[in-house]
Amino acid sequence: MWKLLIADDEEIECLGLEMMIRKNFKTMELLPSVSNGVELIKKAELLRPNIMIVDINMPGLNGLEAL
Repeated sequence: MWKLLIADDEEIECLGLEMMIRKNFKTMELLPSVSNGVELIKKAELLRPNIMIVDINMPGLNGLEAL
């Protein structure tokens, strides 16, 4: 099973992506989403996702810097 982590500071975007992924990829494990780059780094190190969908413009540490 693939593990997916979503990083976006807009909650509605995270919810929309999660809904589409649950509908189209039933075997995908959705990890709890994060809202900034610092959280992204911590969760990625802890949970080791196979796939990450990352917003570029987030407060603090942006998506590109976190990657």
